[in-house]
Amino acid sequence: LFRSSEDGLEAQTAFDVLATFSLSEATAPNVLTFLRVQPLTGRTHQIRLHLASTGHHLVGDLDYGASSRPSWCQRLFLHCHRLRLRALDGKPLLLEAALPEELRSALNHLQW
Repeated sequence: LFRSSEDGLEAQTAFDVLATFSLSEATAPNVLTFLRVQPLTGRTHQIRLHLASTGHHLVGDLDYGASSRPSWCQRLFLHCHRLRLRALDGKPLLLEAALPEELRSALNHLQW
């Protein structure tokens, strides 16, 4: 459970660690974690804010803690893999999207 301010709305996010990577480069942080994240509530920037509040911002997140983007990932490393909705007719709808090439390339750089 997380609240961004005293008068802010509560938000919940579940995290699963998929992998960790040690960087050989002299950059901070020296260890990166690849996560599966599931927001249990739907707040604006919820994932970004929750991670930044623990001192572990997303790679490339210039708004929530990163001072710059690494050469191997020139975008925010955030991707929606699966989205469950209800269609207008009320039937469940499952949408899935593969990891984009630029993020797969970033993982390859980290030797995934």
